[in-house]
Amino acid sequence: MRLYIDKITSHADEQKPDTYDFTKSIKGAWQWTTQGQAEQARRLFEDIGIVIYPPLGGNAPCTDFRVETRPEGGFAISCEHPFATE
Repeated sequence: MRLYIDKITSHADEQKPDTYDFTKSIKGAWQWTTQGQAEQARRLFEDIGIVIYPPLGGNAPCTDFRVETRPEGGFAISCEHPFATE
């Protein structure tokens, strides 16, 4: 299922990986001001990956990152989320 990055929380001060929240709607999704910024972030996500660790165990990466124009302005990044359901 395709989801949008909703929130990015940095844990650099704790030397831990960033964490990500996702939303089904592009409205209100995390915003990059320019398409160039969003494309740069998309490439980074593809290179380093975002791995999902569900509560019941296991893990799988998000795939197929895309930059999309938000209706309220700016750009969002979506991906195929391995554990999302309708």
